[in-house]
Amino acid sequence: MVNFYIKKLIWFKYQVIVYLVMHFKFLYLTISCRYLFIKIIMKHKTHSSFNHNQQHIFQGALLSHQLGKIDEAEIQYKKLLKSLPLNALLLTNLGNIALQKGQLEDGLIFLQKSLKIAPNQSLSHYNCGNALRDLGRYEEAIISYDKAVKINPNYADAFYNRGKVQKKLGQFDKAIQSLNSVIANNKNYTSAFWVKA
Repeated sequence: MVNFYIKKLIWFKYQVIVYLVMHFKFLYLTISCRYLFIKIIMKHKTHSSFNHNQQHIFQGALLSHQLGKIDEAEIQYKKLLKSLPLNALLLTNLGNIALQKGQLEDGLIFLQKSLKIAPNQSLSHYNCGNALRDLGRYEEAIISYDKAVKINPNYADAFYNRGKVQKKLGQFDKAIQSLNSVIANNKNYTSAFWVKA
């Protein structure tokens, strides 16, 4: 029975190839779509790359994390990290747990490792900025907020926190620009009006 389906699949592929050869103008589009599909799959594999058992453990850890059982989630994330040391998602989640526990330096280490692997995480840049701000490292915090808003130009919270830090440093013109960006992105962000005042 399996051979029957394999033969059908091969015949289908053959028909598609014949059709494409006969209609050459669609060939480029098909190749582009195949390239895009492969690119999406490769991106997915580099970010998740969990086998079935690891996926099960990760989902349990994520559920624990969402339910506020951060110690339990941390244990599971670290267990997975032993076999997947370059998994950006695990590093990000461990960084967020450390920040939730008030372990700012540890949180920064995990988040920065994650950002080296997958640098386009606006939330991780934002969380780094918050940790750096809380550590009194204001200039570095601004750099992290800048990266977050560069990735996501509508990130109102990042603009808002950047504006607060800029105001604290006496960079009033820059703070007003940041807070105006908050208001432009979200008219209901009333805190920006108060900080701006």
